[in-house]
Amino acid sequence: MFIQDSAESRNQALATLENNKAQQINQKIGELVQYPTFESEVTTIFQTPVMVNIKPQTAGMPRGYSEGIDSVLTGTYFREVLWAFPLTIDVDRVSPRGQMSNESVTLSGRMKSSSEMAKVLVHELGHMVDIYFLRKKGKIPDPSSDFYALSWSESTVMRPVISARSFASGYAATNQYEDFAEAFTLYIFHNTTFAARAKNNYILQQKYDFFRNRVFGDYFLGTNFEQNSLPESLWDVTKIAIKPDTLKQIFMSLGLVIRTLG
Repeated sequence: MFIQDSAESRNQALATLENNKAQQINQKIGELVQYPTFESEVTTIFQTPVMVNIKPQTAGMPRGYSEGIDSVLTGTYFREVLWAFPLTIDVDRVSPRGQMSNESVTLSGRMKSSSEMAKVLVHELGHMVDIYFLRKKGKIPDPSSDFYALSWSESTVMRPVISARSFASGYAATNQYEDFAEAFTLYIFHNTTFAARAKNNYILQQKYDFFRNRVFGDYFLGTNFEQNSLPESLWDVTKIAIKPDTLKQIFMSLGLVIRTLG
């Protein structure tokens, strides 16, 4: 059901429901419209295969998130692989913009573009693939340990003589988990750049090969979804804007990848 500017359209939709249900929805609409979010008007209420929660509960979906998240999550490619995947949009969260914990993801409601929102979500899904999907079916040792060992002696202790060019981004060099998630994101959105840079760095090449051989297979080869060329040095892959109208293609393929890992 949609909350639209047209009262007539809304009333037509409510007329199809039982009176008590229609009254409950009208009351909820009133609460949502009155809530003063950071930039928002309440735009949409929708159902997706993935459970989407808004925090605080009285808040409305921030402008732009409804359409973006709906297009990302409503397809059968996610229904089949992440049916119990809870996603929370926290309209008050500023930092971190995304967080994966206990097989759920929280996103900040203050991101301004669908590009950034989608890339932060992919980054968090990278953590989920790292920590949950690659360890399924009792795989011992953990496949991710091979990736970690390329640059890390401990989770936050870098091996000697590892250069900045061995990482997908500056943020990737903060610990082994961000190393994985940033490389995961770079591979999906900017595969051509990742492959080219890997040719000039042995460690980065091994990271690229890990994702090619053990995670993605033939998916995402040759992608260059960026609007402009990537800078030689970047801190955060999720900040690089991508071309519009590419999200469905990206998430359809990602859903298939996650299905094979599961």
